[in-house]
Amino acid sequence: MLKEDGRRATSTSYLWALRGGVPEHPLLYYEYAPSRSGKVAEALLEGFEGFLQTDGYAGYDGFDDRPGVVHVGCFAHARRKFDEALRGQRKKPKPGARQSVARQGLAQINKLYANERGYGEVTAEQRHVLQAKKLAPRLGKLRAWIDGS
Repeated sequence: MLKEDGRRATSTSYLWALRGGVPEHPLLYYEYAPSRSGKVAEALLEGFEGFLQTDGYAGYDGFDDRPGVVHVGCFAHARRKFDEALRGQRKKPKPGARQSVARQGLAQINKLYANERGYGEVTAEQRHVLQAKKLAPRLGKLRAWIDGS
C-alpha cells in the first residue's frame, strides 16, 4: 500500500492467504493487513473449526488449544529446519561417525516426499487410500523416531 493513511509508503504490510474447502474446488481468500500480529489470524479465523495447517509462525500459537481446532504443521517447514541444521555441519561425516540427527530427520521426510511424488494424477479419494496404505506407516516411524530422540 503506497498511500495508506498514517503510514509511510515504505512501511511493510501483509497479505494473508487462506485456503480451504474440498481439494477439487478449493476456496482461496486473501486479506490485507498492516501487521503480522496473531490478532489478525484470530480475526480471520474466528469461528473456524477443523484442521488448521500453518507454517510455524508464532502468531498462530493461540490455536494450539482452541476447542474444535487441530493445529497441524507443514512438512516443508519442518524439513527446512533439518536442512538448516545440516548446513552447520561438515559436508562429509567423519569415517565411522553416526549419522547426525538432522540427516536422519531429513532422510525420513524426504521418503515421505518421494511417496507423494509417486502418486501422479489421482483423485482425492485415491490419494487418501494411498496415503493410508503407504504414508501412514512412514509417519508412524517418523513419530516413533521423534519420540525416541
